[in-house]
Amino acid sequence: MGRRDSGRAVAQRYRGMARRVTVITCLMVVCACVGLCDATGRTSLRGHSWETPGCHLVGHTRVVKIPDCVPFQMTTNACRGFCVSYAIPSPYRTLAYNPNHIITSRAECCDIIDTHDIPVQVRCVDGVKEIVFKSAKNCACSICRRE
Repeated sequence: MGRRDSGRAVAQRYRGMARRVTVITCLMVVCACVGLCDATGRTSLRGHSWETPGCHLVGHTRVVKIPDCVPFQMTTNACRGFCVSYAIPSPYRTLAYNPNHIITSRAECCDIIDTHDIPVQVRCVDGVKEIVFKSAKNCACSICRRE
């Protein structure tokens, strides 16, 4: 009877250890997933919209200094984010057409698609002036251009 009792005690201890190992493993997996999601920015609880893939409209505040005028702070919209870009070995049909075209690449940039005007009354030495600033209205990913 003594051996049977000690066998049950050992089995119970192993089951208890197995449960603890399972719980610890589950916690490690959850922590790894949370860390991965946070690192990609896709499910971050504290991130900004522009930290997710795509091109997003964001406010941009700055102090504007114009000679002989009172400095002022203003907010306009800008576009911020990241878009698709890649480089791959060229497919056979591309190489058949142009053997020197070894790499095929595509690059998209976050770009301002449309703007609107923001008129501002500025106090200057020679009186009040109206100055018009541009502000982004729409943003999108588009093919990058060299300018």
